[in-house]
Amino acid sequence: IVPENRDVSLNEKGRLQAKRAAKLLRDKSIKIIVASPLIRAKQTAEIINKELNVPIIYHDGLKEGDWGILTGEDLNKPSKNEKIWKNGGEIPGVESLYLFQTRIHNTIKEIVNKYDDVLIVDHGRYFKILTILLNEEYIKAQNAIPFYFTPISENMGKKLYE
Repeated sequence: IVPENRDVSLNEKGRLQAKRAAKLLRDKSIKIIVASPLIRAKQTAEIINKELNVPIIYHDGLKEGDWGILTGEDLNKPSKNEKIWKNGGEIPGVESLYLFQTRIHNTIKEIVNKYDDVLIVDHGRYFKILTILLNEEYIKAQNAIPFYFTPISENMGKKLYE
């Protein structure tokens, strides 16, 4: 389902997923958490931080996209508007794919240039676009599953991260 860009709290399943992620991350060398300011991401970051005990910063650039009229659509049965969006078309009241990708690129570039060993807590579609930008392929992920990205040598081809 196309997610909402408004504050929705984690449900019990989401809280359990965040606790599981926290256990997976507790022995990593994370120095800071940068999270979306939307409630579900803030709650996820706070649950994880009970294990990490590091500073948390909330960054507007990590917010989920503004999907407008696409909100609530079933992604398994994309509508005409969803197909237009995925092909780069403009839909009034919806953050375009180009603007969304540009925001993600600029935000991640800012974060990784400012912080070392950072945990980024954001949203599903944001992660989808991020993985495409970093790996040139889509990584399908469940909620609250940690992924570790590390820079790789420039002489290894086009990929910037693995």
